[in-house]
Amino acid sequence: MELRDLKLLKNGIQSVLGNMGRFCCYARRQQFYRSNHAMRELFQEIPDLIGLLCEHQEALNGDAPVFDMEGMAALLQQLQGAQEDMDYVMLADICELQLQPVLVALEERLVSVLGVHVDELLLRKNIRCCGEQNPQLLYSLLPEDIAKECLQVEGEISDAAMDWLVGAVEQCGEKGYVVEPTSSGYDTLAIRREGRTRYMHTNGSAVSEAFSLAEEWLAQGKETYIFYGLGMGYAYREMLSMDDNISIRVVEASRELLLLAMVFAPLWELFGSGRFELVYDPTGHKIQKMSMGLSEDRGFYVFYPALLGIRKQVLRERLETYFVEESSVRTQERSLQGNFRKNSRIGAGNIQQLEALFGGKEVVIVAAGPSLDKNMDKLRQKREGIILLAAGTVLKKLLAAGIRPDFVIMLDANPTVYSQIQGAEDCMVPLLFLSTACSRVTQNYQGEKYMLCQKGFAPAEELAGENGWMLIESGGSVITAALDLCLRLRVKRIIFAGLDLAYTDSLDHASDTCDRVKVVQDTGILVDSVDGGKIATGKNLKVYLDWIERRIAQRAGEEKEIPILDATEGGARKKGMEIVTLAQVMEGEA
Repeated sequence: MELRDLKLLKNGIQSVLGNMGRFCCYARRQQFYRSNHAMRELFQEIPDLIGLLCEHQEALNGDAPVFDMEGMAALLQQLQGAQEDMDYVMLADICELQLQPVLVALEERLVSVLGVHVDELLLRKNIRCCGEQNPQLLYSLLPEDIAKECLQVEGEISDAAMDWLVGAVEQCGEKGYVVEPTSSGYDTLAIRREGRTRYMHTNGSAVSEAFSLAEEWLAQGKETYIFYGLGMGYAYREMLSMDDNISIRVVEASRELLLLAMVFAPLWELFGSGRFELVYDPTGHKIQKMSMGLSEDRGFYVFYPALLGIRKQVLRERLETYFVEESSVRTQERSLQGNFRKNSRIGAGNIQQLEALFGGKEVVIVAAGPSLDKNMDKLRQKREGIILLAAGTVLKKLLAAGIRPDFVIMLDANPTVYSQIQGAEDCMVPLLFLSTACSRVTQNYQGEKYMLCQKGFAPAEELAGENGWMLIESGGSVITAALDLCLRLRVKRIIFAGLDLAYTDSLDHASDTCDRVKVVQDTGILVDSVDGGKIATGKNLKVYLDWIERRIAQRAGEEKEIPILDATEGGARKKGMEIVTLAQVMEGEA
C-alpha cells in the first residue's frame, strides 16, 4: 500500500471509531435525537470505509487475517436491520462488540506502519485558524517566517519549514513531551520524567473518554467555561458540539504541549467554532486573573493530566489545590444538596452564636496525626479558658481515654463519616458541622449542634446572606475549616495538637482513630519537619499544608493579632506557627 492510501484508511477508521463512540454514548443514555444524528453520520462513512477495506484487503490482512469482506457485509446488514427496527440497544452492541474490535485491530496495524506522522493538511488548518483568531499565540510557537509561509503558501510545506517543525517536535521529546498513537486512531500526549510515563488521554476510545468529560463539565450549567490545560482538546470539541450556547477559554502554561497540539491535534475544529479561545500563559498570571470573578454563568475547571506539564511548582500546587476542592464539591454535588436541605431544617444553632462561646478564648484544635499518641495525655491538664475543639476522627479516641472535648467538628458529606460518632451519639459534646455534612450524622447526634455555612456553595451562601451569618472557608478538610473558623471568631490564641500533615514514624494517623493506622511507603514528596530535617508526606496532606500556610500569611486586621502555635511535637513544619510543646501550653508556659 502507498503512504497516501495508508493515511487515508487510518483517517477513515479513526472517523468511524469516533462517530461510533459518540453514537454508543448517546444510545446508552437514551438520547435518541443525538444518537440518530451520530448514526446517520456513521452510515454515511461506513460504505466508503468498506470500499477501502475491500480494495486493500490482502495487504491489510497479511499472514494473520483480521477481517473478511463476507463478515463485514454481514455486520453491515445487522446494523441496517437494527436501525430499521429502531433497536438502539442492539445497534450499540453490534458497534461495541463486533465492529469496533475489527477496526481497532486494523488501526493498530496501520499505526505500527505509520507511527506518529505530521499531517500537513491538519497542520495548515491549525495554523491558519490560529493565525486568524490569535496571531500572538501562533508567533509565540513558530518562527515568523515559517508561520507566514504556512499562512500564505498553497500546496506542500517547504522542506525547510518541515525540517524545523520536525526538529521542534524532537526537542519536545528530549524534554520529555511526546505524542504517541493509540488504538482508537487518536493520538495522545505523554510526559516522561524520572523513568515514568504519564498520559493525558486513554489508549482506548478517546472519543468516549472525551464525551464523559464533556458531559461532566456541561452538567455544571455554565455559559462560559475557563479551563487550565489543553491536552489534545478532545473533550472541548465534544463540549462545543453538544452545546451551541457555550464558549470555552483554555489556558496552557507549557509551550511544548501547545506546540505538539498545534502540530498533531485537530485544533482547527475548536478555533472554527468561533466559541473557543486558547491562551498561552507561562507565568500563571493570566490564569490567576481569569479564575477570579466566577459566577453562576462562568466557571473555572482544571484538566488534571495537564498539570504534569507545569514547570513552576507554585503554580502547579496552586492549581492542584483548586482541583481537589472544586472536584470534591462537583463529584459530591447530589449528596451536598441533599445533606444541606436536611441539615438546614434541624434547627441547629449558627456561627454568630459561637462568637460568645469562642471569642477571647484559647482553642486547642485536636487533629488525628500520629504524633497525638505521644502527648494526648497532656490534654487532661486543660486550664480554665482553654477550649478543646476535636476533629470528628479523634472524638471516640479522646472519650475512651477519659478526655472530653468541649466541641467536635465534622465536615464530610460521605456517609462513611458516620463511623466517627457511631456508639457515641449520646456523648453530648456540642457538634459543629458544615452545612453539607452527612445528614445521618446531624440527625442522629444528640446534644447541641451548630451549622456552619461555607463559601463556594451557593445554597449555603444564600442562607447565610438572608440571616446575616458569617461564612467560613472549609479548605477541603476539617482542620483547615477549624482554623478558618477560629480566626473569624476572634479567639485569643490557636494551638494545634496532632497536626502532623506528614507521615511521622511512617504512620498516617494516630492509633484507635476511625481512619486506620498503616505503614506508608515513600511518597516522593518531602517537606520540612519540625526537627529541622525532611519528612515524607502525601499529596493531599501537602495541599492542606499549603492551604494552612497561605491562610496564615493572608491574615489581616484583628486576625493578625491571633498567635498560632504548633504543639504537635512531630510532623511537618508549618510556616507562621510557633513550635511549642503541649505541656508548655497546658502549664501556661507558652
